[in-house]
Amino acid sequence: MSAYNRLIENLDKFIRKYYLNKVIKGALFFVAFSLPFYLLINFLEYKFYFSNNIRLTLLIFLILGVATTLGYWVIFPLTKYYRLGKLISHEQAAKIVGDHFGSVQDKLLNILQLRDQASDLSDNSLLLASVEQKSNEIKLVSFPKAIDLSNNKKYLKYALPPLLVLLVLLFADPSLIADSTTRLVNPNKAYEKPMPFSFLIQNESLEVVQFEDFSLVVKTVGTAVPADVFVEIDNFSYKMENTGSGEFSYTVRNVQKDKQFKFISGEVNSMPYELDVLLKPTVANFDVYLDYPAYTGQKDEKITAIGDLFVPTGSSIRWEFDTKNSSEVYFAFDENKPEKAKRNGENYFSKKTKVYNSQAYKVLLANDDLGLADSLSYFINVIQDKHPQISLEVFEDSLETRNKYFIGEGTDDYGIDKIEF
Repeated sequence: MSAYNRLIENLDKFIRKYYLNKVIKGALFFVAFSLPFYLLINFLEYKFYFSNNIRLTLLIFLILGVATTLGYWVIFPLTKYYRLGKLISHEQAAKIVGDHFGSVQDKLLNILQLRDQASDLSDNSLLLASVEQKSNEIKLVSFPKAIDLSNNKKYLKYALPPLLVLLVLLFADPSLIADSTTRLVNPNKAYEKPMPFSFLIQNESLEVVQFEDFSLVVKTVGTAVPADVFVEIDNFSYKMENTGSGEFSYTVRNVQKDKQFKFISGEVNSMPYELDVLLKPTVANFDVYLDYPAYTGQKDEKITAIGDLFVPTGSSIRWEFDTKNSSEVYFAFDENKPEKAKRNGENYFSKKTKVYNSQAYKVLLANDDLGLADSLSYFINVIQDKHPQISLEVFEDSLETRNKYFIGEGTDDYGIDKIEF
């Protein structure tokens, strides 16, 4: 290897150590800046229990601050250390080396300049010989020694204090760090600030069937028992009834949709809850199509929203139901096993039957949440056909005796014998 190549190799080692020094220095600066910033945000969250939006803002600032300082002070010089991207030139490195080794600065720069000139000449043997000679004169100088990594110790005075504070807190009160950090990294989750007492819901579940009432019961647990508790529902506050022993109740009437609520007593606010409504299957409208037997001479008809029917025996009946929140509809005739209606659409159902006798029937509605949740009761009055009757009457005329026969019903007005078949 020529003396010049050894010199270039020596410069390349210096350049790597130059960037390693920047990585160490940057890491100390990163700790000195980012750790106090993190501890400050953590302490503020621990003290004030910020809202979701404020926690999200603080988390964004924390991530941006940490990412920026880490990228600028550590990651960027680290990529240069591994020769990724553009590095400082040999001339720039020579000037830095010359600042430390004053005796070689001019020679080093002169060697690099002569080498550049030699590359532009066709006959460069004299210049290359001069480069080799000058390179040999400084070959014993170790350029990496121009950088003393131990000089970075002076930056420890900035990095160690926040690091020691963090370690002390982790041992003395780990919840201060762990709890606050957990809340910060979960900005979409609501947390309840510790108070002299907390709210404990006594209901087994927060679900209610649509249009029904829901009795909300809460108990306060802690070192103090409040005199009054309010429940805030859809941004309106209602005073709860004190039932004793720190228990309070309030009845939400005719619940039709999901409702958000929280408990309030003085400065104590609970986390928000939600009352989930189980949609109730209902009938929006229905039509009944009546197909009478032909011999009756009655014209078929359609009636709307009338479930109690009067029909001749042998009539065909078809129901068409328009429902809400229903997945299935059943018909139960005279307490028999329910029969499933035919589904014609998302909430449309139909059922057809022929009747010969009077009977009660129920329409049962179901969905996935409530099963068979509701029913409607009706009655079908079936008019039976009458059997034909023949009446025979015999009576005497004052002029002549004769028999008269009449078809139909009659009465014995003259005391004459009456025969019925």
